[in-house]
Amino acid sequence: MVEEPEEWLRWRLVMAEDCTVSYTEAFAMSKTELGIANAALDKMMKLRDDAMKKNSKKKK
Repeated sequence: MVEEPEEWLRWRLVMAEDCTVSYTEAFAMSKTELGIANAALDKMMKLRDDAMKKNSKKKK
């Protein structure tokens, strides 16, 4: 796995539509907190995508 630049990970949290992390919160996070928050965001996005796929199959 390629490690993303820290600043990019912070902006990813701020810009994600499903995430309510503010600019101030994102840039105040430690590396550990940043890693946990991005892992949670990845999981949340995967769950949303899986649910959307499941719902689209039901409509067909």
